[in-house]
Amino acid sequence: MSPSTFTWLQFDDEQSRRARELVRALSEPGTLDSLGIGTIRDGFANILLPGTSTIQTRARYFLLVPWAVRRVEASRPRSRENYESRLRDIEVATIDALKLADPSARGIIGVERGRKTRNLASTVYWSGTATWGIRAAADLTRADVRDVALAPRPSRRNDDGESTPLAIWDDIPDPPSEFPDEPLSILPTPEEADYLLSKMATTRSRTVTDKVRNAPGRPTLLAEVARSPHAAKAENLWDIPSTLLGDELTALVELAHGFATAIQGARLRYLDLLFERKAAMGGEPFAGRAELDVHIAEWLAEMSRDEARMHAWRARIPEMFELLAGYGVTVRPSTRDFVATWSTAAVEDAPAALASSALADLITDREARLKKLSARLTHDSPLHAWNGELLGIDQLDFRWGVARGHILDCLEGKEAGHAQS
Repeated sequence: MSPSTFTWLQFDDEQSRRARELVRALSEPGTLDSLGIGTIRDGFANILLPGTSTIQTRARYFLLVPWAVRRVEASRPRSRENYESRLRDIEVATIDALKLADPSARGIIGVERGRKTRNLASTVYWSGTATWGIRAAADLTRADVRDVALAPRPSRRNDDGESTPLAIWDDIPDPPSEFPDEPLSILPTPEEADYLLSKMATTRSRTVTDKVRNAPGRPTLLAEVARSPHAAKAENLWDIPSTLLGDELTALVELAHGFATAIQGARLRYLDLLFERKAAMGGEPFAGRAELDVHIAEWLAEMSRDEARMHAWRARIPEMFELLAGYGVTVRPSTRDFVATWSTAAVEDAPAALASSALADLITDREARLKKLSARLTHDSPLHAWNGELLGIDQLDFRWGVARGHILDCLEGKEAGHAQS
């Protein structure tokens, strides 16, 4: 969607206020977290599936990015501007090479905007390359690596105070000989796939205590599935056999599953309240109303079907917050109270929770405190700007869809490569 533009005219104070509210509403990126549960969602995702991000698309980018940076380094850039220009040139050439190989390939970053793409792959994947150990100099930012490339003899001091050459990248597979100027598959080669799976398999999550003691941390769900990649065919992370994960990871997944199930009701009720308020304002009915009703019916069925599981999870809500805190995830008291209040009521009686005026007020107040003038349930301008889109309608998956996509890319790349050989 092209960015919106506004021409500012001579508004009175009220018109200016409403215009600012509208701009604020339109500038929210997706508005997928109107209830402020992102800290918990991302906490579980970072513990279970480190190095992933919702805007990542395909696994091979974990190699395309270091290949591009190393190609710039080898060209001996003369200045920061020269470095950035050459890196962009290579990343744009990579877009073209991927399109040449398969114009319909899913997940090519910048496939439509090309050179005008704002978030190129080096930005999207930078943090992940460090988390997976592909970037050995994990503490360096993109700007740091650029400055290292401009330094005559980059080095760093070791624990003994000795200066040693600075190694930025792991011993990664070499790029194709004509990279990035020849058609390039979005899938990794068998060698690259084995390397990427091996790096996923080494990922660890560290508690606060682990960090204090400088301990290596604990195996992640990503690591266990990378060792048994066919497990990535599971649609949900809680469908992965517990025998593969072990007791500690299974307990984490059970807590995440319960949270995703319970909080889904609050997210659906939020959308329900949006439709109600829009109707009260005399707005036209949206087609999404019927789809929302389907999701609500599915949630109620799940809560009824999994009653025993959800009651067991409700008793573990305090444990869930303690566990997240142990990994350094700070959940505010107001968020804890909101999640506990809604979840307790929903597990006790899901239909009653959806019908409760007190819980509707809880959701309304929650959005108002978080979003201020952008809150749709309490301010007209952002509600007018809402087009009936079912924001955040899907149940939380804690980035499992992204992670399994990376692993399945590796499986497909191995199968395709073996078929060609």
